[in-house]
Amino acid sequence: MRRRWIFAFEGPCLSGKTVTLEAVRTELVARNVPVLRVDDYTRYAGGHENFPPVVTRSASDARSVAEYFLDLEAKRRNDVAKWLRAQSTETVSVVLVDRLICTCMRVRERVGDSIGYRIFEEAARKGTVILPDVTFLLELPPSKEEVARRSLERTAFEGSEILYDPGGYAECLMKIERTIPLNLYRVGPDQLADVPAYVFRALLG
Repeated sequence: MRRRWIFAFEGPCLSGKTVTLEAVRTELVARNVPVLRVDDYTRYAGGHENFPPVVTRSASDARSVAEYFLDLEAKRRNDVAKWLRAQSTETVSVVLVDRLICTCMRVRERVGDSIGYRIFEEAARKGTVILPDVTFLLELPPSKEEVARRSLERTAFEGSEILYDPGGYAECLMKIERTIPLNLYRVGPDQLADVPAYVFRALLG
């Protein structure tokens, strides 16, 4: 029986990743399962205003973006490793990850189809990125009202509409899964409430 699980939550901005993750975390805590919530990159960056531009215009820019997120990923990996070392190997421990690094790199790459993928795959093989046992892909596009509200709250990025496109995230993750197992579980509106139950079925194995 697997003792340590990592579940990742993916999808476009405002698709409900964080809300769904928190619902799972609440259920785990209620059942006395040790759980670590790993926030997305906003906290590690010190705020979304510190992120690089959404659209890159050269190969060197794309590599710089990848390096930027790899630095943030190192901090997240350290948090996960430190927490897991403190957990008993005799009981189940669960890590819930809000967003994977691959979509952060890919969504900003508009100079070609290979740079972000290649860098991610190399990092995955080196073990320098968080790789989940299961990835929930929330394919729920946000409402136009939600997008408009977010645009008012944040600095307007050129090309920011790609942040809310479910198809782009699905394309990215499915392409990566050809070589790196992410164990995608695609979640539509009708399956959203089933995610906590899926997690517990996996834990009980």
